[in-house]
Amino acid sequence: MRRKPTLQTSIDQWINDRLVIVKDDGRPAYKWPTSGDLYEDFREWKRTHEGFLFTQTVWGERLGQRFTRVQSSMGKHYVGVLLMPPTRAMQRRKVA
Repeated sequence: MRRKPTLQTSIDQWINDRLVIVKDDGRPAYKWPTSGDLYEDFREWKRTHEGFLFTQTVWGERLGQRFTRVQSSMGKHYVGVLLMPPTRAMQRRKVA
C-alpha cells in the first residue's frame, strides 16, 4: 500500500529536485532567492507531483525549520539555497 505524501516529504522531495544547497558566502540578503520565488517554483513543481498544495504560510514555516530566513526591503529570503533552472515541463506549462 502506497503512503500518502506529507507536507514534509513533499518539501524534502522538492528540495532534492529543485534546489541547490550552498554554504552562506556572506552575500547580502537580497541576493538569496525570495520566499515568493521559491514558493512559486514549489507550486509549479507540485502540479506534477501527488498531494495537496499547502499555503505559502505553512510551506514557509516548514522551510524556515531547515534554512535561515532573512528579511530585506525586497521581502523574505532563504540563505543557503539556490533555485535550479526550470525544467522543460515547467516551462511548457507557463507558456500554455
